[in-house]
Amino acid sequence: MLANLRISTLSPEGLDWFVRYADSVTRADIPAFKAFLSEDCSYQVNNMLPFYGREVTGMAMEQFRGAVEGMRHEVLNALGTDTAFGVELLHHYLRKDGVAITVPAAVFIDRDPESGLLTTSRAFVDFTPVFAETLRV
Repeated sequence: MLANLRISTLSPEGLDWFVRYADSVTRADIPAFKAFLSEDCSYQVNNMLPFYGREVTGMAMEQFRGAVEGMRHEVLNALGTDTAFGVELLHHYLRKDGVAITVPAAVFIDRDPESGLLTTSRAFVDFTPVFAETLRV
């Protein structure tokens, strides 16, 4: 996940938190994913309305991960502090039809300074090729 990391201004602990968080999504481990979220978190993807709360966000992530065969994260840059940061990354998806797709993404995360839990996430990624019909010749 960090093999191509260029710049990180996060502490080693902050970067490790993000790696473990992203890994829970990669593994589709929804209980582990939810353990990173505050009870009253907000989670927004692109121009969709945000999901509010740990349970609703967990259900949304479970539905999303069920729509793709697999995925992994490749972190390029992580900028900010341990409690407010942005990450530039590549998302590598394996679609249900077996086609591999890579798309650039950016995510902005705020964490509660006391608990360390995610309070807000705003992710920006073009899912069009991930869910497009496969061209058959």
